[in-house]
Amino acid sequence: MPAASYSETFVRSAAGGQWKIIRVPPGRRAVIRMVTVAQASAEDVYVQVMISGLLLLHRLIPTGQRTESFELRAVAYTGETIHVFTGANTCAVTVAGFAFVDTSGQPGPPDWPQAQQDEASPDEVVQAGEVIGPVIA
Repeated sequence: MPAASYSETFVRSAAGGQWKIIRVPPGRRAVIRMVTVAQASAEDVYVQVMISGLLLLHRLIPTGQRTESFELRAVAYTGETIHVFTGANTCAVTVAGFAFVDTSGQPGPPDWPQAQQDEASPDEVVQAGEVIGPVIA
């Protein structure tokens, strides 16, 4: 059975000069898709969004810019934190996306193999048109 997914607002914050931090609960995974900023300050305001200390968005929202949205695709795994900062009480930030039940138990991003930088040996070079593995008819 596929994991249940649902739309979620992870953070709503207008706490100027403070970090708003939430932790992804056990057995869940969060996908940040959108950050929306509503700016009503008389001065430029910085907005930052991070996942477990990794900066995803750092933006100066200029005076007079009423609303701005940023589309993201960032995953926060079980136990990771989502951090939101805004520099003024008159600037509201909403972080939204999808959450779903994660039964994999994976505590973070997969350990993807690193790309090889060295040249392949002549024995490993595949010739154009060469069939690798069984042919399925």
